[in-house]
Amino acid sequence: MRGSLLLLLVLCSFSLSAQKDVISWSSVQLDYKANDKLTLKLKPITRTKDNISAYADTSIDFIISYKLSKGWSASILERHFFIPDQPDVEFLFFDIKKTFNKEKLQFNNYLRYHLIKGDTRDFIRYQPSVGLRNLGKWTPFVAAELWFNTTLSSLVGGRYSAGVKYQLSKQLGIHLTYWNQEGYSDAPIGEHHNFLFNLHYLIPRTNKMEKTTPSMSK
Repeated sequence: MRGSLLLLLVLCSFSLSAQKDVISWSSVQLDYKANDKLTLKLKPITRTKDNISAYADTSIDFIISYKLSKGWSASILERHFFIPDQPDVEFLFFDIKKTFNKEKLQFNNYLRYHLIKGDTRDFIRYQPSVGLRNLGKWTPFVAAELWFNTTLSSLVGGRYSAGVKYQLSKQLGIHLTYWNQEGYSDAPIGEHHNFLFNLHYLIPRTNKMEKTTPSMSK
């Protein structure tokens, strides 16, 4: 585990040598499993900018996730931005996700359609990631997300991440992530270094609800 944290620090030190802004995202994510397939999520996010010295904006994510089959799920994410001295902005994300395990590794992939309401800069994003399993409460991971235009004719940017998840309890976990975002075209996706902190809480179901759906207790 110490090796994973050291690797994360080394990656950060190399990337931060570039002259780009350093920002941060801090969030609390609340998940509620309505049944075996449907999960509802609420995630307010606060951001900083100017090398983490100034407040940037706040947004709220509302996510509906549905399990399609073993390892497959789909979700819709609505993100509403509250930006100082500017009109509110709304994003919509449509995701298809695939997860599978192989020995001590966990592989995650998602394909995302990224829609900005009232804007022409829409994207198709693909992210593969791999994490280490069976390390107790720790799950280190790396990921690479590629951003394409909607015709898939041009790669417009990339987001390269490393991080770790720590499970404090059955309901509560912490996610720490660093990413370096690069732009490869005139599409202004923004270039920066980002440090993310997310406190993740799974809302427990009531005893009454568990009795009506006993399979959820497995």
